Amino acid sequence: MNLTPRCSPPLDRKHERPRVVIARRAFAIAAVLSLGACRGPAPEGVVRWAGAQHAAVHDGDVASKVRLKDLARQSHLYAIGPVEGLQGEIIVVDGKPTIVTVDGPGFRTRESLDLGAAFLVWTHAKAWTRAAIPPHVRTLDEVEAYLPQVAPDAATEPVAFRIEGLARNLRFHVLNPPPGGVRNSEDHERSKIRGEIRDRPVRMVGFYSTEHRGVFTPATSDVHVHFVTDDGTLAGHVEDFEIDAGASLLLVENAAGTARN
Repeated sequence: MNLTPRCSPPLDRKHERPRVVIARRAFAIAAVLSLGACRGPAPEGVVRWAGAQHAAVHDGDVASKVRLKDLARQSHLYAIGPVEGLQGEIIVVDGKPTIVTVDGPGFRTRESLDLGAAFLVWTHAKAWTRAAIPPHVRTLDEVEAYLPQVAPDAATEPVAFRIEGLARNLRFHVLNPPPGGVRNSEDHERSKIRGEIRDRPVRMVGFYSTEHRGVFTPATSDVHVHFVTDDGTLAGHVEDFEIDAGASLLLVENAAGTARN
Protein backbone atom coordinates (compact mmCIF):
# COMPACT_ATOMS: atom_id res chain seq x y z
CA MET A 1 0.00 0.00 0.00
CA ASN A 2 1.45 3.37 -1.03
CA LEU A 3 1.04 5.87 1.78
CA THR A 4 2.98 8.68 0.12
CA PRO A 5 0.92 11.91 0.20
CA ARG A 6 -0.05 13.49 -3.11
CA CYS A 7 2.20 16.46 -2.44
CA SER A 8 5.25 14.18 -2.55
CA PRO A 9 6.34 13.10 -6.05
CA PRO A 10 6.70 9.33 -6.55
CA LEU A 11 9.99 7.83 -5.41
CA ASP A 12 12.24 6.15 -7.95
CA ARG A 13 12.06 2.50 -6.87
CA LYS A 14 15.08 1.43 -8.95
CA HIS A 15 18.06 0.57 -6.79
CA GLU A 16 20.47 2.61 -8.88
CA ARG A 17 23.42 4.45 -7.39
CA PRO A 18 25.13 6.32 -10.28
CA ARG A 19 25.97 9.91 -9.51
CA VAL A 20 23.75 11.11 -12.31
CA VAL A 21 20.75 9.49 -10.60
CA ILE A 22 21.68 11.05 -7.26
CA ALA A 23 22.15 14.45 -8.86
CA ARG A 24 18.80 14.15 -10.64
CA ARG A 25 17.06 13.35 -7.37
CA ALA A 26 18.76 16.27 -5.64
CA PHE A 27 17.65 18.61 -8.43
CA ALA A 28 14.09 17.31 -8.20
CA ILE A 29 14.03 17.91 -4.47
CA ALA A 30 15.28 21.46 -4.89
CA ALA A 31 12.57 22.12 -7.45
CA VAL A 32 9.85 20.86 -5.13
CA LEU A 33 11.23 22.90 -2.24
CA SER A 34 11.16 26.07 -4.33
CA LEU A 35 7.44 25.55 -4.81
CA GLY A 36 6.88 25.28 -1.07
CA ALA A 37 5.10 21.92 -1.34
CA CYS A 38 3.81 19.93 1.64
CA ARG A 39 3.79 22.74 4.22
CA GLY A 40 1.95 22.37 7.48
CA PRO A 41 1.73 19.68 10.20
CA ALA A 42 2.58 16.12 9.25
CA PRO A 43 0.92 12.93 10.48
CA GLU A 44 2.63 10.90 13.18
CA GLY A 45 5.87 9.31 12.01
CA VAL A 46 5.99 10.80 8.51
CA VAL A 47 9.59 11.26 7.35
CA ARG A 48 10.25 14.62 5.74
CA TRP A 49 13.38 16.23 4.38
CA ALA A 50 14.70 19.46 2.87
CA GLY A 51 17.78 19.95 0.74
CA ALA A 52 20.15 17.19 -0.35
CA GLN A 53 23.46 15.85 0.90
CA HIS A 54 24.85 15.53 -2.63
CA ALA A 55 24.06 19.14 -3.48
CA ALA A 56 25.67 20.36 -0.27
CA VAL A 57 28.93 18.40 -0.43
CA HIS A 58 29.46 18.21 -4.22
CA ASP A 59 27.93 21.45 -5.44
CA GLY A 60 28.53 23.76 -2.48
CA ASP A 61 24.80 24.36 -1.92
CA VAL A 62 25.10 24.93 1.83
CA ALA A 63 22.54 27.70 2.40
CA SER A 64 19.69 27.15 4.85
CA LYS A 65 16.87 24.99 3.47
CA VAL A 66 14.70 24.92 6.61
CA ARG A 67 14.64 26.61 10.03
CA LEU A 68 14.47 24.50 13.17
CA LYS A 69 12.11 26.87 14.95
CA ASP A 70 9.56 26.45 12.16
CA LEU A 71 9.62 22.66 12.51
CA ALA A 72 9.48 22.82 16.31
CA ARG A 73 6.06 24.46 16.21
CA GLN A 74 4.78 20.89 15.95
CA SER A 75 5.60 18.88 19.08
CA HIS A 76 7.82 15.79 19.33
CA LEU A 77 10.34 16.78 16.67
CA TYR A 78 13.25 14.44 15.85
CA ALA A 79 15.75 15.77 13.30
CA ILE A 80 19.34 15.47 12.09
CA GLY A 81 21.52 17.24 9.55
CA PRO A 82 24.34 19.78 9.21
CA VAL A 83 24.07 23.43 10.16
CA GLU A 84 23.80 25.90 7.27
CA GLY A 85 27.22 26.61 5.82
CA LEU A 86 28.20 23.16 7.15
CA GLN A 87 29.22 24.93 10.35
CA GLY A 88 28.44 22.07 12.72
CA GLU A 89 25.89 19.32 13.28
CA ILE A 90 22.26 19.21 14.44
CA ILE A 91 20.34 16.66 16.47
CA VAL A 92 16.85 17.27 17.87
CA VAL A 93 15.44 14.74 20.34
CA ASP A 94 11.76 15.17 21.20
CA GLY A 95 11.92 18.88 20.45
CA LYS A 96 15.19 19.50 22.33
CA PRO A 97 17.97 20.65 20.00
CA THR A 98 21.68 20.10 20.44
CA ILE A 99 24.01 22.01 18.12
CA VAL A 100 27.64 20.95 18.13
CA THR A 101 30.48 22.96 16.60
CA VAL A 102 34.25 22.75 16.58
CA ASP A 103 35.85 24.89 19.29
CA GLY A 104 39.65 25.00 19.07
CA PRO A 105 40.96 21.48 19.68
CA GLY A 106 37.59 20.26 20.94
CA PHE A 107 33.85 20.61 20.52
CA ARG A 108 31.16 22.86 21.98
CA THR A 109 27.43 22.16 22.31
CA ARG A 110 24.52 24.52 22.78
CA GLU A 111 20.75 24.41 22.62
CA SER A 112 19.15 26.55 19.93
CA LEU A 113 16.30 26.39 17.46
CA ASP A 114 17.23 29.72 15.89
CA LEU A 115 19.26 28.44 12.95
CA GLY A 116 18.89 26.71 9.61
CA ALA A 117 20.16 23.47 8.09
CA ALA A 118 22.02 22.93 4.82
CA PHE A 119 19.92 19.77 4.55
CA LEU A 120 17.75 18.08 7.13
CA VAL A 121 15.68 14.95 7.64
CA TRP A 122 13.04 14.79 10.38
CA THR A 123 9.88 13.33 11.76
CA HIS A 124 7.35 14.20 14.45
CA ALA A 125 6.47 11.24 16.64
CA LYS A 126 5.10 10.93 20.15
CA ALA A 127 4.74 7.14 20.42
CA TRP A 128 7.70 4.82 19.96
CA THR A 129 8.03 1.06 20.44
CA ARG A 130 11.10 0.01 22.40
CA ALA A 131 12.85 -3.34 21.95
CA ALA A 132 16.15 -4.82 23.08
CA ILE A 133 18.78 -5.05 20.36
CA PRO A 134 19.82 -8.69 19.81
CA PRO A 135 23.34 -9.80 20.77
CA HIS A 136 24.53 -10.12 17.16
CA VAL A 137 23.71 -6.46 16.39
CA ARG A 138 26.35 -4.15 17.84
CA THR A 139 27.81 -1.95 15.08
CA LEU A 140 26.35 0.62 12.71
CA ASP A 141 26.64 -1.74 9.73
CA GLU A 142 24.85 -4.46 11.72
CA VAL A 143 22.06 -2.06 12.66
CA GLU A 144 21.69 -1.08 9.00
CA ALA A 145 21.32 -4.74 8.03
CA TYR A 146 18.96 -5.47 10.94
CA LEU A 147 16.47 -2.64 10.46
CA PRO A 148 14.55 -4.17 7.50
CA GLN A 149 13.93 -7.26 9.64
CA VAL A 150 12.10 -5.31 12.36
CA ALA A 151 10.66 -2.45 10.30
CA PRO A 152 8.69 -3.97 7.38
CA ASP A 153 7.99 -0.53 5.89
CA ALA A 154 11.74 -0.05 5.38
CA ALA A 155 11.52 -1.98 2.11
CA THR A 156 9.44 0.77 0.50
CA GLU A 157 9.49 3.84 2.76
CA PRO A 158 12.01 5.85 4.80
CA VAL A 159 12.04 4.87 8.47
CA ALA A 160 12.98 6.86 11.55
CA PHE A 161 14.67 5.05 14.42
CA ARG A 162 16.36 5.75 17.72
CA ILE A 163 19.01 3.95 19.76
CA GLU A 164 19.50 4.47 23.49
CA GLY A 165 22.15 2.89 25.66
CA LEU A 166 25.83 2.70 26.45
CA ALA A 167 28.28 3.25 23.61
CA ARG A 168 31.32 1.11 24.28
CA ASN A 169 32.97 2.94 21.44
CA LEU A 170 31.61 5.58 19.07
CA ARG A 171 33.45 7.40 16.30
CA PHE A 172 31.99 10.61 14.94
CA HIS A 173 32.72 13.83 13.13
CA VAL A 174 31.62 17.45 13.29
CA LEU A 175 31.82 19.65 10.20
CA ASN A 176 34.11 22.68 10.28
CA PRO A 177 34.71 24.05 6.75
CA PRO A 178 38.20 24.97 5.57
CA PRO A 179 38.99 28.54 4.52
CA GLY A 180 36.91 29.31 1.45
CA GLY A 181 34.12 26.98 2.50
CA VAL A 182 32.96 23.67 1.05
CA ARG A 183 32.81 23.65 -2.74
CA ASN A 184 33.23 19.95 -3.49
CA SER A 185 33.57 16.50 -1.92
CA GLU A 186 37.28 17.00 -1.19
CA ASP A 187 36.52 20.15 0.82
CA HIS A 188 33.77 18.24 2.60
CA GLU A 189 36.16 15.48 3.64
CA ARG A 190 38.70 18.03 4.93
CA SER A 191 35.97 19.70 6.96
CA LYS A 192 35.30 16.56 9.05
CA ILE A 193 36.84 17.02 12.48
CA ARG A 194 36.76 13.58 14.07
CA GLY A 195 36.36 12.43 17.65
CA GLU A 196 35.75 9.28 19.64
CA ILE A 197 34.03 8.43 22.90
CA ARG A 198 34.11 5.31 25.06
CA ASP A 199 31.70 3.98 27.65
CA ARG A 200 29.28 6.90 27.47
CA PRO A 201 25.46 6.70 27.60
CA VAL A 202 24.07 8.17 24.38
CA ARG A 203 20.89 8.82 22.48
CA MET A 204 20.94 8.44 18.71
CA VAL A 205 18.44 9.56 16.07
CA GLY A 206 18.66 7.92 12.68
CA PHE A 207 16.87 7.54 9.36
CA TYR A 208 16.95 4.53 7.06
CA SER A 209 16.07 4.43 3.37
CA THR A 210 17.11 2.34 0.37
CA GLU A 211 16.05 5.15 -1.99
CA HIS A 212 17.70 8.31 -0.68
CA ARG A 213 21.46 7.94 -0.88
CA GLY A 214 22.90 11.37 -1.58
CA VAL A 215 19.65 12.97 -0.42
CA PHE A 216 19.40 12.48 3.34
CA THR A 217 21.73 9.50 3.75
CA PRO A 218 25.38 9.39 2.63
CA ALA A 219 26.18 8.19 -0.87
CA THR A 220 27.57 4.90 0.48
CA SER A 221 24.97 4.02 3.12
CA ASP A 222 21.25 3.59 3.71
CA VAL A 223 21.44 5.12 7.19
CA HIS A 224 22.18 8.58 8.55
CA VAL A 225 22.66 8.78 12.32
CA HIS A 226 23.54 11.51 14.81
CA PHE A 227 24.14 11.15 18.54
CA VAL A 228 24.11 13.20 21.72
CA THR A 229 25.49 12.11 25.06
CA ASP A 230 22.98 11.87 27.89
CA ASP A 231 24.55 14.89 29.60
CA GLY A 232 24.38 16.95 26.38
CA THR A 233 28.07 17.82 26.40
CA LEU A 234 28.95 16.13 23.10
CA ALA A 235 27.17 15.33 19.84
CA GLY A 236 27.91 14.70 16.19
CA HIS A 237 27.47 12.67 13.02
CA VAL A 238 28.00 8.97 13.75
CA GLU A 239 30.58 7.15 11.62
CA ASP A 240 30.56 3.86 13.54
CA PHE A 241 29.92 2.46 17.00
CA GLU A 242 29.91 -0.57 19.23
CA ILE A 243 26.90 -0.50 21.53
CA ASP A 244 26.47 -2.30 24.83
CA ALA A 245 24.30 -5.40 25.15
CA GLY A 246 21.68 -3.45 27.09
CA ALA A 247 20.97 -0.89 24.35
CA SER A 248 17.45 -0.40 22.96
CA LEU A 249 16.11 0.22 19.46
CA LEU A 250 13.02 2.42 19.17
CA LEU A 251 10.70 2.59 16.14
CA VAL A 252 7.74 4.87 15.53
CA GLU A 253 4.38 3.32 16.31
CA ASN A 254 1.89 3.42 13.43
CA ALA A 255 4.02 5.51 11.10
CA ALA A 256 1.87 7.11 8.40
CA GLY A 257 4.10 7.20 5.32
CA THR A 258 6.47 9.77 3.84
CA ALA A 259 6.39 13.32 2.64
CA ARG A 260 8.77 16.02 1.52
CA ASN A 261 8.85 19.50 3.00
